[in-house]
Amino acid sequence: MKKITTYLLLGGSLLAGVISVQADTFSNDGGDTLFHNPANWNTGVVPASSAAVAGSFNANLTCDFNAATWSYLSANSKLRTSTEYRGINRLLTGDVRATRTQVINLDYGDANLWKATGGTAMYIANKTGVTTTLNLISGAVNLESNPLRLGNEANSYGILNISGGQFIIGRNDMYVGVNGSALVKITGGSFRTRDDINIGSLGTFEVSGTGATEIGIGSFSSVDGRWTQSGTLSVLVDETATGVTKILVDETDGIPGVGNDGNVIFQAGSLLDVDFAGAYTNGGTFTVMEWEGTLTDNGLAFSTNVNTEIWSFNLDAANKVLTVTADGGSSPTEPTVVPNITDASYSNTTVTLTWDSESGVGYNVLSASNLVDVAWSTNVAGVTGDGASTTTNLTAGGGPQEFYKIEAFGQ
Repeated sequence: MKKITTYLLLGGSLLAGVISVQADTFSNDGGDTLFHNPANWNTGVVPASSAAVAGSFNANLTCDFNAATWSYLSANSKLRTSTEYRGINRLLTGDVRATRTQVINLDYGDANLWKATGGTAMYIANKTGVTTTLNLISGAVNLESNPLRLGNEANSYGILNISGGQFIIGRNDMYVGVNGSALVKITGGSFRTRDDINIGSLGTFEVSGTGATEIGIGSFSSVDGRWTQSGTLSVLVDETATGVTKILVDETDGIPGVGNDGNVIFQAGSLLDVDFAGAYTNGGTFTVMEWEGTLTDNGLAFSTNVNTEIWSFNLDAANKVLTVTADGGSSPTEPTVVPNITDASYSNTTVTLTWDSESGVGYNVLSASNLVDVAWSTNVAGVTGDGASTTTNLTAGGGPQEFYKIEAFGQ
């Protein structure tokens, strides 16, 4: 029996299946970046749901799949139903080892679904040298991948930006930055998987604010979720009371001891990066993650970017939550005034420094013994601005000369 195999690749490679007929190539030869322009396809025809072809995106290009695309597909009888498209059920992008960039923008309306039904691996950035970005702005996407990999080979970079719509991994697990680099950034819409997610050492999973309506690992269909991390979880807290949309690691089947059970595993080297989405406005404690299984912590730690004078975190195994706390007693307001030193004096062993400042902004005073091989050290930490000008005293070093600088929190 003859088999014809096609592939679905996001950012670079395959979603293999044992159906389909051909691989159509989006070249953008028509020059307008539009998915629905026949001149942008090597066949001269926009794929229809009845064809269920592999779509190849390998050159340096941008492809826009938008509301006009959906209208074209509907008017030309290329949809499966009025609200579902399956024409490209195998998406191949960046499947060459070369320095190339692909950007795919999906913005076709939240009532509409693009479903890719291939049953093996899909990739966002498959090959070395490739950078692939998938931007979901509106619409529902269901990738029935097994698994979905972002940044599949060394020196590849896969990026998934979700600002609206629904992103669903409707079959199996997801790997983010295991071999190459990868970023999942969620600022809106929703994100759900049917299985587990693995954040590799080169991967970052970022949630910014409360714009997303749901982030559910294992929340789609019937397979438990699991969170395994050795890379970075990045959190940006906004001005609302909840601060950030929490990640739920779901025990879906209701049978403890069967499947992934909604467990969370932080491997050695796992990092937590936290900051404010904008200017500081609120202290408090914010829930980043909740799980329904068990916690295994092998050393989750703050990244070096985190201001630990403001932030702390707590892994609560009993209550099954990860929280971050911003100290409401100090004000890490983003500074707008450059803290230039306006006056300096020395008496005995005491140095007095005055600088331009703002009320409520935090400042650190740093010193160094030379400006050639500079090794700045913190001399005074956590000085709160008094107003337009702030003054502090410190003990001079014992060397023949001393250099000072002022850093405002957030600079």
